Amino acid sequence: MHDRRPTASSLPGRASPAALCLRLAMTALLALCGLMLPATAQDVPTGAGTPGKEAGASKMAQASAELTAQGADGPVTAERRADWPAQTGHTLLTVTLPDGGDVTLDRAMLDSLPQTVIETSTIWTEGVQQFSGVALTGLIDALGAEGRVAVLTAANGYEIRIPLDQPSIGGAVLAHLRNGREMSLRDKGPLWLVYPYDSDAAYRTEVVYANSIWQLDHIRFSR
Repeated sequence: MHDRRPTASSLPGRASPAALCLRLAMTALLALCGLMLPATAQDVPTGAGTPGKEAGASKMAQASAELTAQGADGPVTAERRADWPAQTGHTLLTVTLPDGGDVTLDRAMLDSLPQTVIETSTIWTEGVQQFSGVALTGLIDALGAEGRVAVLTAANGYEIRIPLDQPSIGGAVLAHLRNGREMSLRDKGPLWLVYPYDSDAAYRTEVVYANSIWQLDHIRFSR
């Protein structure tokens, strides 16, 4: 009776001892010759010496150098200021930019910017008032001012800090006219930061009321 048990050489996927010896010999030979199989993409080193990384680092360094050379907001500010009339009158507002530079604005310069008119009542006046002036966001855009906080100071030294990401900032107006007339220092002028209080309950909060600074004469933007 014949033994029909499968031998090692007849099992599927199993190599004979001779074949195994031959494979081991070939592997050793390839290793000695340095003829290893190509590495996969994830095996390729990505450190210094990799062309792609060196090129990317070079571009980043160039961009950083250009930004340092020209300043973060210098070119934008200079370009936008070029369209303004030269200052000829009394300074109403001094703006200090994040780089420390000051911009002084008279009435004609403020009038040259887009004007916003709002009609609203306030807790400091009687009846509905009409206010005209420059939107705070419009002034920020015109100056190319960048920063996280605006520090507003009144003639008497009163100071407030307004985060530039505060939602209500979109409604703030640097009013210099009230009911069509310029405001004197005794009448909360020459600049009064007002909001459209009647338009939304979001403008009738303690924070917004505290931000409604009058006799305003200085704004400083800080990062």
